[in-house]
Amino acid sequence: MDLSAPLAADLHLLSAAVRDSGGDLETRLQALVADLRGAVTSYFGLTMTIGVDGHEICFTLSEHHAKAATSLCIPLSAVTAGDSSGVLVLYAEVPGAFVDLAADLAWVLKLDPAALVLDQHLVVPTSSGGLVGLREHATINRAIGALLERGHTPESARAEVHRHADLDSGDVPAAAQRILDGVRRKPMPEHG
Repeated sequence: MDLSAPLAADLHLLSAAVRDSGGDLETRLQALVADLRGAVTSYFGLTMTIGVDGHEICFTLSEHHAKAATSLCIPLSAVTAGDSSGVLVLYAEVPGAFVDLAADLAWVLKLDPAALVLDQHLVVPTSSGGLVGLREHATINRAIGALLERGHTPESARAEVHRHADLDSGDVPAAAQRILDGVRRKPMPEHG
């Protein structure tokens, strides 16, 4: 049974869900995993890294603590039109398990086969109990929100957070936290 077309469709939908904040990422991932299990019997997990506002959010879904004998890295930008920043890395226990899938996906998606990278990501990230980078991204968004409440436009608030980061360590989440700490100490101006 050839599952390349359903997998390609799932990848398109997954990429759209990443790009569209209202997309149902969990449902799309479940569909993708179901198709992967059907196409590659030794598949056991994936890592997805998504670029959001210049910051990476990463998560790993793994069924067990197996050692990856093969991997397939799929850049989301190659799967869909638009500006999807991120990658999807698939893991399997049997060497060569993704060779046919990579060739089929390249053909179905009309990709340069070199865009799909085999066996360069054989270390499965250990689970940290959730999304890596999400807390930092939330801190940045809260700092932007606090600046919006103080009269900044969305663009100037983002620029202010990055300006603070540039002045210090270049660490955007740390700069955002410093902005939030400063906002908590200062009372909001009264409008009247």
